[in-house]
Amino acid sequence: MGGISQRGLFGTNKSGGLIANLFQKDFKHVANTHVIHCGDSLYALWEGGLPYLLDPLTLRNKNGRGKAGLTDLDGLLSDNFSAHPRYDPVRNTYVSFGSVFDQIKSKYIVSLYEVDATTFRSKRKNGVAPNFVLGAPALIHDFILTTNYCNFFLNDTRINVMSAIK
Repeated sequence: MGGISQRGLFGTNKSGGLIANLFQKDFKHVANTHVIHCGDSLYALWEGGLPYLLDPLTLRNKNGRGKAGLTDLDGLLSDNFSAHPRYDPVRNTYVSFGSVFDQIKSKYIVSLYEVDATTFRSKRKNGVAPNFVLGAPALIHDFILTTNYCNFFLNDTRINVMSAIK
């Protein structure tokens, strides 16, 4: 019989109960939040990982099935890419961000990305994304793009560890 083969990011456990899910850090990549069509590619985005690179006519992963279909945009991305990029009509770019919490250093790192709107490739010559660092985790879902700034709403996040492991 069928069952859920991979754990979902937002709470869906895979089949097999507590023991099957106990030390699982790998999540199913759903890429179900936003799509952007650039050139001959379609990029499927979500909040928890890298974009999928799809053929816009067949919707098949261009690089293969499963995780092989992910793209790091030629080395630009290391962990994730927001599902809510903002279009800058003056520069003809999409601006987005990715974030990761470094548990060892207890730092939350937010990287900013700017990609060409026609090619979805980085406009930075050195490939290095600017970032800012917070001293604690935050839930950053979206941002506002203005002429000169990316404005983020940073909410105070405190995690009750005992409630989280129930």
